[in-house]
Amino acid sequence: MAAASLRTLAMAIRKNGPLESYDGEKHPEYENFKEPTNFINYEQEMTFVGVTGIQDPPRSEVKGAIETCKRAGIRVVMITGDNFETANAISKSIGIFSNEAKNSYTGEQWENLTEA
Repeated sequence: MAAASLRTLAMAIRKNGPLESYDGEKHPEYENFKEPTNFINYEQEMTFVGVTGIQDPPRSEVKGAIETCKRAGIRVVMITGDNFETANAISKSIGIFSNEAKNSYTGEQWENLTEA
């Protein structure tokens, strides 16, 4: 799924938990969601039900902007904290990736590049 530029989302259910009747701001547990350290109270005793892929497509004007930059002599690179395969697929779809040069980097890879 990553190579097809899809983000993966795992799904699980929990029956008879404190959120079974969750209805938004009116629910007594609503305030607890403002603090991520409380999530552990809800993310237990769950049953994995599957994985799905979702697409988060680039904005329509991105590909044209990349082409404009290239024509102006600007080398475009992608630095991502995302999954590397997903980043490469997105790079290809918007015209950053080419066969001549590697143009996608994770943040960690970018930090480890030499100045040259």
